[in-house]
Amino acid sequence: MTKLLLDLKHYDEAGRVKPSSALLLLMVFLCRSLLILVMALAAGQDSNALLRLFYPEEKYLYIGLAIALPAFISYVLIAFREKLSKTQLYWPFHLIKYFLFFACLLDFIYQCYLANLHYWQFSWAIATILILDMWFAYFVLKDRHLKVFVADWLQGR
Repeated sequence: MTKLLLDLKHYDEAGRVKPSSALLLLMVFLCRSLLILVMALAAGQDSNALLRLFYPEEKYLYIGLAIALPAFISYVLIAFREKLSKTQLYWPFHLIKYFLFFACLLDFIYQCYLANLHYWQFSWAIATILILDMWFAYFVLKDRHLKVFVADWLQGR
């Protein structure tokens, strides 16, 4: 009989650890540029106006999409974990924590860059994102659920 490392609600029917809500929230936060792009494309005619609302210059959208790429790759790995497990491809799960931490770090650096462009004048948006970046980076490094989740999928039962 194996000892449960987490509460029973964190396991699926097969006994595998499910991703936590905080992990999914982290990935949505880091992929916000991608979500804004998808919403703008779904808007149809007003897509350029919606994109200009969030990204006054086009280069900021591309930077945001580049920052979102490691988090999106992590999301794809988690979404297709069953299929990867069936093919006995386990090593990508080890990269999830690194990708998420790297995306948090890139986003933090980008927000510092934006603050520098505004001569470090206080902005609620930048300050909030900087705090969330630091909190999420700490979460990636220290969260027990994430460690157990990655370790469980690395085992590849």
